[in-house]
Amino acid sequence: MQLSDVQKRKAAALINNVKNLPFYRAKLQNITANVDNVTDILQSMPIMGVDDFHILSKNIKYAHSDIQFIDRTSGTTGKPKEVCVTEKDHLVELEHAKNTINAFGLSKEDVFLSYDLWFPRFYDLFEAALDDMNIPHHRFKLEDFNDVSKAFAGKPTVIFTVPSIVSRSWKSFEENQKKYKCVKKLIYVGEKPTSQFRGRLNKLGIEVFSDYGTTETFTIGRECDKHCGEHLATDSFIFELADECKISENVSEGKLIVTNLDFEGTPIIRYLIGDVVQLIDKPCACGLTTSRVNILARRSNIFTIYGSDFYISSIENAVESATKQPTPFQLQLYDGEKMGLRIVSNIKFKKYRDAWLKNILAVPDIKQYYPQNLEITFQFTDKDADTHKLKKFIDLRDI
Repeated sequence: MQLSDVQKRKAAALINNVKNLPFYRAKLQNITANVDNVTDILQSMPIMGVDDFHILSKNIKYAHSDIQFIDRTSGTTGKPKEVCVTEKDHLVELEHAKNTINAFGLSKEDVFLSYDLWFPRFYDLFEAALDDMNIPHHRFKLEDFNDVSKAFAGKPTVIFTVPSIVSRSWKSFEENQKKYKCVKKLIYVGEKPTSQFRGRLNKLGIEVFSDYGTTETFTIGRECDKHCGEHLATDSFIFELADECKISENVSEGKLIVTNLDFEGTPIIRYLIGDVVQLIDKPCACGLTTSRVNILARRSNIFTIYGSDFYISSIENAVESATKQPTPFQLQLYDGEKMGLRIVSNIKFKKYRDAWLKNILAVPDIKQYYPQNLEITFQFTDKDADTHKLKKFIDLRDI
């Protein structure tokens, strides 16, 4: 672990601030490393998992007197998380949002549109930052996947959303963009879109950018205009890799670990986000020299078959490579005489069944289990709304 002077200074303050929190007190007391060396202390701290985060959150609610409010997730990807936020944290997040807006080249000439089914707090933060910067903005609550014309009524130039929301409303979205040609940029959070989906947006004249973050950390990285990965906010976070594999001199692959240096409400030290990334430590074509990551899979994008990890996005690529369009589906894993992988989708896609099977079997390592130990099945429904509202993945196995 190599730390900059800024990271060392902030890490020392962080350790001093958490030493009286019950969650961290015992961990710090058990450290035998050089107590004067902040790098040694951090490296001696155990890695936090999601269960640890839930314990920490409960710890803080009863031990911290400056909590202004608690940010809660919906729980769609697991047990709902609670993030305690102080007034200072809110101001830090607001500054991060402004930096993101500047990094993506937005100006007062732009019209910013938040586009979603519901609006978590990060939308509020971005809109507060836009207010401070005098950039006009609107919200569009998606209620009808088949008609998003109202979203285009204000001629938005920048859309802020989650990729699956656009995918679900693709037909109407595409029609309106072709009609108005107003959207120039799409900034996304959450799940990573497939390369095919990016390509479709590019063909509509829309440049795609990632605002990379988590509920636990807010923004930790941003995609540059050269689209060579997400540049990490190394002045505000320390980044490490678990299960690290060296790909080349300047590139390593593994699961991302984050230490948050600027937030006091929910201070996290060596938290395993779980996203699988390639960490790149060499200058980017955009001119920035900060470390950046290529996100291979978000934590919620990973499923396991017989101990091997697979990416839901690999199945999504297999499906959409055949249909050549955004395709609502659900991936299910289930138990039977052998483990089963089921694709649930609309009946209008039934004609692609054989192509889907062929493409899924081309996903690395899937074929080694099929057909002896894995069955692949398909279920088609004539209820279009049902497939639009399905979760992308559900594990029905008794494990």
